[in-house]
Amino acid sequence: FFGISAAAKQSDQDLYSGLTIQNTFEGNWHNLARYGIARKREQFKTFYPAGTPVTAFGFTTYYGNTVTIRGANGYSGTGQAAIAYGGTYPQADYADSNRDELYYQSDYRFPKRIIGLFGFRYENERGSFVYPTYLENESLQRTNFEYTLQFSGDLLGRIFYSVGGAVEKNHLFGVAGTPRIGLAYVPVRPGARWLGGTKVRLNVATGIQEPSLATDFTSLYTELMQLPGGAATIKTYGITPIRELRTRTLDAGVEQNIYRDRLVFKAGYFHNAFSHQIEYVDSGTLKQYFGIKTNVANFYGADVTSLAFHAQGLESELQYQPFTRFFVRAGYTYLNAKVDQSFSSSALSVLQGGFPEVNPAFPNIPIGGSPFIGSRPFRRPPNTGYVAAQYTGRKLTAALKGAFASRSDDSTFLDFSDLAGTNSMILPNRNLDYGYAKLDANVAYSVQRHVTVFTELDNLLSQQHIGPIGYPSLPFTARAGLKIRIGGE
Repeated sequence: FFGISAAAKQSDQDLYSGLTIQNTFEGNWHNLARYGIARKREQFKTFYPAGTPVTAFGFTTYYGNTVTIRGANGYSGTGQAAIAYGGTYPQADYADSNRDELYYQSDYRFPKRIIGLFGFRYENERGSFVYPTYLENESLQRTNFEYTLQFSGDLLGRIFYSVGGAVEKNHLFGVAGTPRIGLAYVPVRPGARWLGGTKVRLNVATGIQEPSLATDFTSLYTELMQLPGGAATIKTYGITPIRELRTRTLDAGVEQNIYRDRLVFKAGYFHNAFSHQIEYVDSGTLKQYFGIKTNVANFYGADVTSLAFHAQGLESELQYQPFTRFFVRAGYTYLNAKVDQSFSSSALSVLQGGFPEVNPAFPNIPIGGSPFIGSRPFRRPPNTGYVAAQYTGRKLTAALKGAFASRSDDSTFLDFSDLAGTNSMILPNRNLDYGYAKLDANVAYSVQRHVTVFTELDNLLSQQHIGPIGYPSLPFTARAGLKIRIGGE
């Protein structure tokens, strides 16, 4: 077998296209080669500083209208917040991110139902960021290589295994490995009887994520390299380029067929650890706790890989298919996430016994622009769930979907942003974001083979607190349209 396929996709200023070649020899050896390109252009422009100008100490700040911010935790604040700052307008910045990728994969079926897989990936990334207002014009290029090796198979059709990993040689952080292993055991084979079919699974894996090009521009290493005396500071304190973001995951679970494969229950436990995560550290914190200081007035801080947190919990799902064309499923997840390490100014101030930020209306409640150590990470609700029902007929397709979430921690990020330069617009972090229930429905009807009419009904309950605080969501929204297919089956 030998085949070639090509694909292209464009959306706004993003472009991705690719070419895939694959072949199979004697049914045991399969090869695949893929080449892809991605192009992304971003332009942002502020034509004028909206708001009411207020000049103090020689600086002009523009403030918005008087608003009241109410959190789901019952706290509220009223005032005007800074939305723009003085300077020469219009202000613009430009960024681009380009990637060329070559991927090759070869898998071979050995005797005794063992499959070996080898993969190779080559990436060439280029990016730039131009901010004329602050005389910034930065660019960089990365060349990355990744090698993957994996073996999988089964024993007696009951024990299934997968062992392997990858080694990446990254232009930014060097060599990093990601081993992983997966096991599954079927003590009861699927059958026609009740409770016929039980599967137990266990997976352990590590992973890495490359920092974005934009983050590389704002890393402490890059920022210091551009400052007078920065190279000496880097040598003195042993500062390295920003590292890879690392994860370590473990999940275990069971799948139980209650009535054949028509009614299935799944339950699992997971424990994930995230280290070397990126957070912004201001110049005062860098000087006080690390000794890093500069003589440049406009050095406000930089990004460092100093955040670590873990997340563990339980997840469950129930699937039911009473007849062929109708399918229902529902699930629930409990998440217990905690910050283990942080060097942001908020976290360190609390560790030193002080309150990093205080709203005069709540003088005894510590408030942070980043999560405190031991607290929940922002915007991660501890309770989430979903429900979905779908009917798929010969001409008619209809679905109802629901997503549910409890309250979550967050911040207004408006510290020292009111007219007086105080914190009247920040609110306690705990349970600041609202819980919500989002219901959506869609219907499609095939008038004939090439013509389909459809409608989408989003946010049936018209809840506007689905997003983070300060970002109201669209209310109930209806869309309808017509799909016409030219050619094809």
